[in-house]
Amino acid sequence: MKKLLLFSLLFVVVGFSLSINPSFAQTDSPTQSADIFITQPATVSSQVNYTLAYPGLLPDSPLYFLKALRDRVVSLLINNAVKQSQFNLLTSDKRINAATMLVAKGKDDLAITTISKSNNYFSEAITATNKAYSQNKNNAWLYGNLKTAIKKHEEVMHDMQKSLSKKHAQEYDNELNRMKNFENIVSKRT
Repeated sequence: MKKLLLFSLLFVVVGFSLSINPSFAQTDSPTQSADIFITQPATVSSQVNYTLAYPGLLPDSPLYFLKALRDRVVSLLINNAVKQSQFNLLTSDKRINAATMLVAKGKDDLAITTISKSNNYFSEAITATNKAYSQNKNNAWLYGNLKTAIKKHEEVMHDMQKSLSKKHAQEYDNELNRMKNFENIVSKRT
């Protein structure tokens, strides 16, 4: 009975995730186009011309585990390195934007965890981009996307720092250093 229930739940989650159309951040590639309808919280000043995806459910929602499960299942089902890179970058963008909204709500602990998860997805995006580039050198535009996204993520994190409580300074610095490491890795390729 438990197996049937688990299978049914998995079927519903996968069915739901396949029925939605993901939107990807705009790219500089002439071969890549995407329609996006994305908003940004008003508290973030925009210096970098890059729009973060709207996160939808925030990690403080009781239904958030379904979204996280869906994202993991979709990620496992993608077998194209370019699509995997785009999906991971999109998910990273959603997480960093969710973190800004959590900071605005005063949920700093959850915001730091969300920043960390954003960086985890960003790391996976870099790995997928490296794979896509090794398969086809015409995929170099993916590095440009990552480079612009890094600048935006750093900008958002610096804006967030003003509102974070001091007890999270070390965790915040660790995540900002991870982003700077990503910048070094990506800049070697561009």
